[in-house]
Amino acid sequence: MVGSDELPTAVPNFQIESGRIGGKQALTSFAASVADVFEAKRAKGADDDDYGLAISVWHLGTVMIGSFRSSALEFERSRALTAESGLDHLLIQLYVEGGFTGTADDRDVTVRAGDIVLFDLSRTLSTAASDFWNISLLIPRQSFEGVMDTVAHFHGEVLPREAQMTGLLGDYLLSLVRRLPELNPADAILSANATVALALTVLAGHTPAGSRASNGIASPFRKAALYIDANLNDPRINAGQIASATGMSRASLYRLFEPVGGVASHIRRRRLTSAALALASPANRHRRVKDIGLERGFSSEATFSRAFSRAFGISPMAARSRAAALLATGVPTPEAEVDQDVFAGWMRTLQASS
Repeated sequence: MVGSDELPTAVPNFQIESGRIGGKQALTSFAASVADVFEAKRAKGADDDDYGLAISVWHLGTVMIGSFRSSALEFERSRALTAESGLDHLLIQLYVEGGFTGTADDRDVTVRAGDIVLFDLSRTLSTAASDFWNISLLIPRQSFEGVMDTVAHFHGEVLPREAQMTGLLGDYLLSLVRRLPELNPADAILSANATVALALTVLAGHTPAGSRASNGIASPFRKAALYIDANLNDPRINAGQIASATGMSRASLYRLFEPVGGVASHIRRRRLTSAALALASPANRHRRVKDIGLERGFSSEATFSRAFSRAFGISPMAARSRAAALLATGVPTPEAEVDQDVFAGWMRTLQASS
């Protein structure tokens, strides 16, 4: 047996193939393994025995990347799941074949073969895909801090296949997936850093309305957002305080935050997202729900519980209980191929590179 303190000798890899285990079992295993990200199911009336799936996913330490070939599926990330899953990541998907239609929050989204789509996993989505092959890349939100104003602007954003930079990123992702089976762990770490750098470069060149790349210098929005995150525990934080601390007028502050629903909405969302992540973390399993809420600026447990339930559709206690049920005990191991439970826990082990 390999000691737990030994370094991997191969890049951890997870696979499911319906040709090996049958369509129904493949669907069951796939749905369970991605349960932290979304509910995956067949369209009503579809025969699970005819389901086809071939996936291979690699954990690169700071990112996860996988190739997914599947029969038609429906995906949903509900308000409750955003609270209970403990994920605060950006999902980037290249659709090599097939596509989907659906919504990201209230935004209509249509993706074609060759397009790249982005989802902020702190928010909801609902899609229906045809038979497809996609390359999916999961990156922690921290990787974008200091480079992009906020990934919230990119939720449901489609990078069209006609754009040259979309093609460049797509070609790279396809090449990486082809070469990953031959990479050693050291090279995989280098490739992860390169992947994040390229993804950030492409996103910085495709900024949706209301979002700006900072080029390493904090933009006015980013300054305000960082100040908010650093003061989430202050129940008195308001627009006047933020404007004064960041050297701008209230009117300018309101204009900056209008694309993300306003200043108060952003503060509330960041407080609740932070609370949801804390509730999902095993490190906080012995802490009181009340204390987690108070630390994020809520005046009482009742106020916190009401706001949390309105935002996510479940209570803070229910979110904690479901997170404990979803949490896998495994982490990346020295062996090359891992099982379903280990894979499900991978997403929680992702950390932005320092």
